[in-house]
Amino acid sequence: MNPRLSIITIAWNSEKTIARTLESVVAQNCDPKLIEHWVIDGGSKDATIDLVKNFPHAKWISEADKGISDAFSKGVRRATGDWILFLNSDDRLADDNVLQEVLSELRDDADIAYGRVVIADRDTDQPVMTIGNERAWKYLWQRMTVPHPATFTRRTYFEKYGDFDPSFKIAMDYEMHLRGYGQSRYHYFPRVVTTMSTGGVSDTSRGKKEALECYRAKKKNGIGGWSSRLFWLGYQTTRPPVERVIRGTPLLGPLFSSWHKRVTRGF
Repeated sequence: MNPRLSIITIAWNSEKTIARTLESVVAQNCDPKLIEHWVIDGGSKDATIDLVKNFPHAKWISEADKGISDAFSKGVRRATGDWILFLNSDDRLADDNVLQEVLSELRDDADIAYGRVVIADRDTDQPVMTIGNERAWKYLWQRMTVPHPATFTRRTYFEKYGDFDPSFKIAMDYEMHLRGYGQSRYHYFPRVVTTMSTGGVSDTSRGKKEALECYRAKKKNGIGGWSSRLFWLGYQTTRPPVERVIRGTPLLGPLFSSWHKRVTRGF
């Protein structure tokens, strides 16, 4: 018998995108009794909840929260499924057969299972890149390599490691992975699970904040030595602008591409 799945969608003023997220769940060709869908809304001021009410399958709450980590934790505490998927309000399941196939892939000998994510341009909806591979989990000590929108986590993992840390505003999912680093069992299936949108433009400010939080997550959980943590902090902080310069240099470009493939092999 297939396990039950709880989908958690956090939202705040998401009227432009959440309907597509909810529709992608309703359209799934699997037994609806195996799916529980929670919308955790942060007290939206727009029509988000009015739209959610059009989808009878969805359970929801709408109240002020303390940020994304708090919203994730609220969802986890309400989940009753064997496994949990976080499907944000601007993401959508890749096709109508995703959950039917994934539910048959979820194994008793895994704590975390994951597939692939297509990142699409927010304006054109055209694919920009696809992330997620069988080696990804092995490189979590470096940075966040497991694609969160395509990750299914056993509910007992949260019972063991607790709520998301509210002091993390961006890298809360990475910090949660590191709590079980070296002890968790991962299973990869080569299947696109989710399509997520991006603006297609690097947000340098957010990148620096995320790098600092990843550094703090490693330090909190005792991952790597001080030199390793500092290297990855520097790499993640400077990577976007440095890449643009080096790739445009005829002699350095090919050498950098080769080195970059080794450094980012987790993707």
